[in-house]
Amino acid sequence: MASKNQTLGFDPPRFNLKNNNKFLAGGTVGGMVATGLSGPQRIFHGSCREAILGLSVLNSKGELLKFGGNVIKNVAGYDISRLHVGAMGTLGLILDVSLRVKPLPIHEETLAIPAKYFEVLKILESLFLNHLPISSTSWSNDAATDFFKKEILILRLSGAMKSVAKAKACVLSSQKKAFIVEKDMADQFWNFLRDQRFSFFNSHLVDSNLWRISLPFGNNFSLFEKQKQWIEWGGALRWIRTNEDPEWIFALIKRHGGNAMIYKVGENFSQIQDRLVIPEWTEKELHKKLKKKMDPKLIFNPGRLYSFI
Repeated sequence: MASKNQTLGFDPPRFNLKNNNKFLAGGTVGGMVATGLSGPQRIFHGSCREAILGLSVLNSKGELLKFGGNVIKNVAGYDISRLHVGAMGTLGLILDVSLRVKPLPIHEETLAIPAKYFEVLKILESLFLNHLPISSTSWSNDAATDFFKKEILILRLSGAMKSVAKAKACVLSSQKKAFIVEKDMADQFWNFLRDQRFSFFNSHLVDSNLWRISLPFGNNFSLFEKQKQWIEWGGALRWIRTNEDPEWIFALIKRHGGNAMIYKVGENFSQIQDRLVIPEWTEKELHKKLKKKMDPKLIFNPGRLYSFI
């Protein structure tokens, strides 16, 4: 796609495989759709779900089902194709996918701003109010090995040359501690973050879980200030390593209008069955009916999304 000056935009993680100290591509398009994961540029380009135009699946009866189309706005009725995004393969075997792509940005710049936890959202709010072309944000209280010290807000600006230059000048003038990150280092950092190659994401878990928490944009969520965490999407996505009770976290995030997922389970939490918050009765029944309709023989990944389907 890059050779054609195109990109998916939402930076799906590629989960590279390491072989003889070299990283090999380990992800697939089907896995990308089934997990529905989006990377750092999701706030700028939209999510994986928004990029799906149509797909074909094989159901448990061996029937070929086609949903959606190959171009934008040619579908009437329910958009069934997007139900498969994030369904973890529980609704059928994905055979092919039509995706919307976007042009690569003409120019990009990365800036870094030293900032404590309580300063991050205030800085981001002030920058977004200026409608700057911010395509990615990153902040962590866990040191990003070989890149930055901990507690540094990293911003990526993407777009036309003039708009990026104007945005860069705005950030440097309003944030006196800000500094420019050299391009090669910036590209490597964003690729490491996209592919979750930092130890924060893939180091061994024993007495804690790795959580993926999404919150409404601008939500001043500070309850996990002391926990190791990584913040993306202008504060709307939080990765948190904690040993807090899962049921308490699920209830807490729900009260804040967000969603929580146990992304990786620690050894001491191996008894956990559901990694997502259990839906209310009405939604639960809809999930069951949908599963029965799309997978009548109930053979695709039982229990992978929820324990009850």
